[in-house]
Amino acid sequence: MSTPKARPTLLYSTLIPESPGKRREDHNITQLITRWAAAFEQQYDLKILIGSAHPNALDTIAAFLRPWHNRLELIHCPFIPDDRHNERRAHEIAFAKQHLASCWQTRPFDFLFYLDSDIAIDFDSVDRLIRAIDDPMTFINIPYAIHTQHQAPDQQLGAFIHTRQLLDQLPYAKAIYQTHDQQDRIHRQDAPDCAIRSHLLAGGARELRAKPPLFAVTTRHYRHAHTYSRYQAGHITTHADMTALLGFDPLLDGMAMEPESCLAIQNSCRSRAVRRVLNLGTGSGNSLLAAAMAGASVISIDERDSFTQLGRHLARAHGLEPLIDCRTAKLDPAWHHAYDLQDLAAQSFDLTIVDGPAQNPPGRIASLRNIQSKSFIFHDADRDHASHQSLVNQWRAAGRSVTASHFNLGRHLLLLEIQDAGDSGA
Repeated sequence: MSTPKARPTLLYSTLIPESPGKRREDHNITQLITRWAAAFEQQYDLKILIGSAHPNALDTIAAFLRPWHNRLELIHCPFIPDDRHNERRAHEIAFAKQHLASCWQTRPFDFLFYLDSDIAIDFDSVDRLIRAIDDPMTFINIPYAIHTQHQAPDQQLGAFIHTRQLLDQLPYAKAIYQTHDQQDRIHRQDAPDCAIRSHLLAGGARELRAKPPLFAVTTRHYRHAHTYSRYQAGHITTHADMTALLGFDPLLDGMAMEPESCLAIQNSCRSRAVRRVLNLGTGSGNSLLAAAMAGASVISIDERDSFTQLGRHLARAHGLEPLIDCRTAKLDPAWHHAYDLQDLAAQSFDLTIVDGPAQNPPGRIASLRNIQSKSFIFHDADRDHASHQSLVNQWRAAGRSVTASHFNLGRHLLLLEIQDAGDSGA
C-alpha cells in the first residue's frame, strides 16, 4: 500500500514597517492567508514568517493573524541606526531583509514565497506559479508596478518564489546588505531586491518572469491605504485609473468589494442590458454604486441600519437617488439567519448580487429562496463554494438551466445565469 504524498511546505514570509496599515500591509497579509485557508489548505502546509525592526508592529500583526497563530513565527530584526547612514529607512529595510533571509536558511520548507507587505496578490496566482517550477534551480520573479515610474522593471525582486534546494546551493543572505563609505556617509551597495536577483543569476539560477504570454498575474502595489498601482498581465493602471473607469472612488477598507470586481459587475450589467438589480449586502456601497453607475435600478439590503444610511448617503453624493433604494431587513433565525424578503417575492430582477458577510455567508445565500432573478453574482465565490453548488443543484433538479462564468481579477466573482425549462434563450 503506497503512502499518501505529503503536502509541500510553503514558507510565506514578509517584512512589515513600523505602522503595518499605512500601505494596507495588514489587509494584504490577512487576505492572502484567508484565501489559502479557504481553497488551498489541502494543497500546501503553510508556515508564516514575518519580520520587523519594530516590536510594536509585530504585536499589531499578531493580533490580525490570531486565527493562524499556530502557523505564525514573528522575528524581531534588531536594527541599530547609525548617524552616518545616508538614508535611515533604506538601511533598516536592507538589514531586516538580510536578517529575515538568514532565518529562512534554518527553517524547513519546500517552497519559499516572499512578498513585500505593501503588495497584494491572490493565492490562486501563487499556486499557479509554484506549479510552474519544474527545476529546483528556478526562481519566479513576480512583477509589480513601481509608483513613481509607472512600470515594472525586470531587476526588482520584491516578490518571488523559489525552492529549498536553490537556497541551499545559493545562500544569499550575506549579499543582501553590503555598504560602502562615501564622503563620511554610509551607503548601501545595492537595493536588497537587486542584490538577491544578481546573486542568484551569477550563481547559475534560472529566472522565470511571471509575465505574458506564460502567465497572467495581477498584483497591486499600495502607495497609501487607498491608492495603488495595479499590474495586470503586462498592463499597469492606478487607483485613479480605476476610479475614472468606475465613475466613483471605491472604498478599499477591510472586506469591501475591490475595484476589479466592481468593474466586472459594471461590464456585466452593460453587456447584458441589466435594468433591475437586487444587492444583498449594502456594506461599503461599492457593489450598489457599480450597478447604478451602469444604469441599473438597485434595491440594496443590509441587516445593519448604519450600512443602509451609508448607502443612502452615497446615492445622494453621486446623484443616484432615483436609481438606488437602500433598505434594512430583519434576519430570520428560523432560516439560517437569512433576510426576510417576502415583500420582494413577487418582483423579478435581471441580476442579484450577493456579497458576504464573512461571518455568515450562507445566511445571505439562503435569502435567495424566494427571489426571482435571471442571474446571480456571488462575491468571494471560493469561500462559499459549497453553498453555491447546493443552489445550483437545487435549480437543476427543478429543471432550470444554469450557466456559470468566473471572474478572477479581484476576490473571485461567480456569475450564474438561470433559464427556466421551456424558456427560449436570448
